[in-house]
This record gives sequence, structure tokens and C-alpha cells, in this order.
Amino acid sequence: MLEINEIKCIIITANDGKFGFNHKFNKGLNLIASTENTKGKSSILESIYYCLGVEELLGAINEKALTPVYKTAIDYGEKKNIVPIKTSFYLQVTNHRKDIITINRDIEHGTVSNNLIKVFYGNINQAQNSECYFQEMFVNTPGGATSSKGFHKFLEEYIGWKLPSVPTFEDKDRKLYLQTLFSAMFIEQKKGWSNLLATLPNYRNKRY
Repeated sequence: MLEINEIKCIIITANDGKFGFNHKFNKGLNLIASTENTKGKSSILESIYYCLGVEELLGAINEKALTPVYKTAIDYGEKKNIVPIKTSFYLQVTNHRKDIITINRDIEHGTVSNNLIKVFYGNINQAQNSECYFQEMFVNTPGGATSSKGFHKFLEEYIGWKLPSVPTFEDKDRKLYLQTLFSAMFIEQKKGWSNLLATLPNYRNKRY
């Protein structure tokens, strides 16, 4: 079981201060709605996908899957194209054992690999204030689903899943692609229920 409690985004710019959002979720069904477009509904979902390392379901990997507001351009009032220099995402989740962790993944140009994920063993406030233990893990790299430092291996165990091995196009058995299951967890406004089960790539995948 994976229960999403809270998502927080902090966007740091060179000259215009900080931007971002903080959104808490209730137990059960959550609807993110607005009467207008461009209010951030899809951006919230993107940030959750990114923290979980399943942004490939959006059509790309790492920061390439995210909207420009997180990485290249922010419009604020009369100011246009404010450039972010760092974006930090924090996702607080709980599992069936009621273990609270906070997943942190950043976009920082030129200094930190965007394949790096930090798992803090505490809530968002504790994670931001460095008040709890954390581990660094990786995603979208070889071993991400099998290595002891692979985030998807950690996530599988944290949720309480035991993913089976399935045949691949290389005539080998490999662990079931985690994105196959996550594609059924969110319903996006633009495609709705028609996009419940995403079409996953069928090319040879070397990452696992």
C-alpha cells in the first residue's frame, strides 16, 4: 500500500526569489480540479510521478518529462520567462506499516545527477530541516530495480509488493516493469479513463 500524504515543490530563481506549492492529500479519493486551465493540476501529478521515479509514463525520463515551469521558465505577474536555477520536490508517503518517509528529488543544472533520489525516514518538515536519517538511491540507471541502492527496489519493498519475473524481447526473464502498475494509479484530465493503462515501450530496455 502506498498512501500519498503531501507534495511540496520549491523553485529557486537567481533574482526573483522562491516559487512553488505545498499540497496535502486526504485519505481516500482525491480530486485535483479547477475551473480554468494552466492552474497547475497536471504539474502536481508530474511532480508526484517524478518523485516516484516513474516519469517515463509522461513520455520521457528525468527532467525532460516535466513542464517548463520547473526547469526553464516561470511567468509571474508582468514578469515573463523567469529562469529557475534549482527545483526541489518533496513527497511524503505512508505504507501499510504506517512507516512515514519523504522522497526528495531535485532538478539542479550541472551539479547533481537528476537520477539521484534521497529517502528521508521522517515527514516533510523533518526532511527539509535535516532532522532525520536519509539514504541516497538512484533511478533510471542500470540496477535501479535490483540493486540495494536502486530506488525502485526500495519502493517495491516499501509498498509490500513482490513483483514477478516476466519474459522480455531479449528472450530473458526480468522483474516486472514497475511503471506497468503505476500507470493505473492516476487518471489525468487530458485523456481521462482512456489513458488508464498506458502503452509502454516495447523496445529493448537495458536499464534493469
